[in-house]
Amino acid sequence: MLQLIKTNYHEPDIKRDSKAEQFKELLAQRSIMLSTFYSFKMNLDENTKQLFLYMSLLSKQKSTENCLFTATNAVDLFNFIQSEHGYNNADLLCALQLKLHLNKELHQPLFVSLMSSQDASIQALASQLCLFLSTNSLQNLVISFCPSEYETLHNQCLLSLYYHKHLVSYLNSEHFSLSKLSPLNKLYLSVLSNNSLSCHDVLSQFIALKYIDSHLFEIFIISLNEAEVTQVINKMSAEDDLISVVIKTMSYSGYRKFTPFLGHFLQVPKNTLHAFNGLKLMLGDKLDQLIPLEIQLESNEEQRTKSLSYYGAKVISAWKNNNDIFAPTQMINGMNIEEETINYILQNGSQQHRYFANIHHVITSDKRVNHFNALFDRKQLLT
Repeated sequence: MLQLIKTNYHEPDIKRDSKAEQFKELLAQRSIMLSTFYSFKMNLDENTKQLFLYMSLLSKQKSTENCLFTATNAVDLFNFIQSEHGYNNADLLCALQLKLHLNKELHQPLFVSLMSSQDASIQALASQLCLFLSTNSLQNLVISFCPSEYETLHNQCLLSLYYHKHLVSYLNSEHFSLSKLSPLNKLYLSVLSNNSLSCHDVLSQFIALKYIDSHLFEIFIISLNEAEVTQVINKMSAEDDLISVVIKTMSYSGYRKFTPFLGHFLQVPKNTLHAFNGLKLMLGDKLDQLIPLEIQLESNEEQRTKSLSYYGAKVISAWKNNNDIFAPTQMINGMNIEEETINYILQNGSQQHRYFANIHHVITSDKRVNHFNALFDRKQLLT
């Protein structure tokens, strides 16, 4: 006969609340919005407003154990993070941003607890949150809690400092030391501090460390000039298992000379969707001139892949005939990559276009830049 085993964990009643369920549904919607060409800043902003409204309403419920919404101090919130809360990492990061926006007094004490933890996953959570929240007091905490012996934490801290323009001050501080740095730590420093290593040397490190499919690699590629990007792509093209990375790299580099290669990959079934996404990233709505919208939006993936593959030759032909849509030498969303264009896309582009525009922005700007996944800007956080 089965018997229930008594535990100390109590399922909070609030999880069965309809508002809590709607909160989770909004998080699920947000996850879809962030990875599509058909969702825009206004959609994400509306989602953020609704999430914050539910966070505010749920925080007024009767307090229960291990509950995100009703936690009133850093200890309660830390206990929630350690509990079996049921959130995936992305949703948890989003929910914690909302909670900390509502209860700003919890920022510093919570971060001290998170970054002092011996649990690597909690350390990573702390550094990611700091990247998203972007306040000076938290950046100072990152500098003081940036131990090289914790590789993941150290790397996320470096990325956070890079986005918020505190990296140079950290590298010149008493807290920084080259000793005990792992190869991956050194790779982060090489890319984010723009040292003098050749692009070939840096690429070799990415490959050796199996770190090509990373945000750091995107920053690396977008910071290169056309000749350097070409060298990197030529070297990666020799490896069959890197073809999907090659296609993606061609697309977010934005250089039009890679268009015929993307047209070729569009005709290869296993690469069709990668190539289509690449062309959509480069050309935006101008791709509709070459591929009918109804085919782009076909819901049956097998049929969509088959139909899209027929248009590879048309893409190549348009490029050879100097079609006006290929006028810019380097483009994103069908426009030449320059400061005015990047600012426009950040406000009006799809989420996929905004993601890469934001990387261009952080590389070229001399001011702090919000991470793409940040829910609120710094002025809102300090209000």
